[in-house]
Amino acid sequence: LMEENTAAALQYAIDHSKTDDVKYVLFYNVGATTTQTTIVRYSVYAEKVTKTSNKTINQYEVVGKGFDTKLGGFHIVLMSSGIKLDLRVISRILRRMSKL
Repeated sequence: LMEENTAAALQYAIDHSKTDDVKYVLFYNVGATTTQTTIVRYSVYAEKVTKTSNKTINQYEVVGKGFDTKLGGFHIVLMSSGIKLDLRVISRILRRMSKL
């Protein structure tokens, strides 16, 4: 099993494997109530196959991860519509919605 952003980073590496330079990419996943970010470094190195030939190997490394439980799509919609965030009201709404 693999975490969502890491899986996205692996798929990106498969789709964009023709690069020879080091590249950093930021992946983010904005859910309803949380946001998760991952920074990944892509690079290439040469591995000797025989004395006269090399094989190019693509690699990626997860450099950093971040997770915020107080920022998500729900909060962004409320802020963009000008509604004040009152956590007591929001928690009551979420409790009522969970009973549906």
